[in-house]
Amino acid sequence: MAPGKNRWDADEYGKLAAFDGDWRDSWWDDGYLGLMAERWRLSEVHRLLDVGCGVGHWSQRLSRFLPRDAQIVGVDIEVGFREKALARADRLGLKGRFELREGSAMALPFDDDGFDMVTCQTVLMHLGDPAAAVREMARVCRPGGLVVVAEPNNFVNSLSYLAAYPRMPWSDLEPYLRFFHVCREGKQALGEGDGAVGEHLPELLSAAGLEEVAVRVNDQCPWLHPPYEQPRMRTELAQLFQFFDAGVSLTGGPKDEARRRFLAGGGAEAEFEGLWTHTLRLQHEMKTAIDAGAISAARGFLHYLAHGRRPR
Repeated sequence: MAPGKNRWDADEYGKLAAFDGDWRDSWWDDGYLGLMAERWRLSEVHRLLDVGCGVGHWSQRLSRFLPRDAQIVGVDIEVGFREKALARADRLGLKGRFELREGSAMALPFDDDGFDMVTCQTVLMHLGDPAAAVREMARVCRPGGLVVVAEPNNFVNSLSYLAAYPRMPWSDLEPYLRFFHVCREGKQALGEGDGAVGEHLPELLSAAGLEEVAVRVNDQCPWLHPPYEQPRMRTELAQLFQFFDAGVSLTGGPKDEARRRFLAGGGAEAEFEGLWTHTLRLQHEMKTAIDAGAISAARGFLHYLAHGRRPR
């Protein structure tokens, strides 16, 4: 989450970020995380910090691979998530083991060397200076400890999303890509991050002084095939339809946010309405095709999982 206060209240942001429900949990397979837990030696982690934790999905998902006495600390700029995060931890059997603190990823409110593992998920993508956040994560990690970051490349993910359409003509594809590109440029110009920050993780971790840096990709795909009866497909479609029904662009966000970023990225006010309408039309066509059972696609999801260790 961005270092400043959010432009939305906690409930509104929680809906946009999909903090309610199981969608974020569907990103990861336990078998894959179990393999990573062995590689990361999570059995040695007794104190974990989750930076920009939201309501705790990421660290709470990792908790099943930690020692039973491990303590999890979440930190987030938005204190409005506190009640939901603690209630969620209680439901998962983490009562007394999970705490939430208010604070920014850019200036973590912790002493040096205090955690065995420091991690974040889809946080750096929202920061104007992700390098500063990674340096902070390294600072509060103990010597020999682990820093893990999970971040996407949403530029590639948007192309995968578009490929799910049956033979989209260039006349539809070109304006959609232009809208995405200009909004992405504007997001960066406004200091609000980069949805493709995953491509920069090796550089960010190495620049923070971490060693044994490695990058892998998530093994999950949010694939769809009619009649869309598998629980994971129903979860994926529920999240997609929530955006579609609310008139939110998958590439630009809510209309006011998209306009602000589009203009900051060099787009003209005169062309915004046309591109916005075009984007929502494509999303409506996607929903109509899904309702008709006409969409079958692997929908590859490029989500990097990178780690490095603090030198001893």
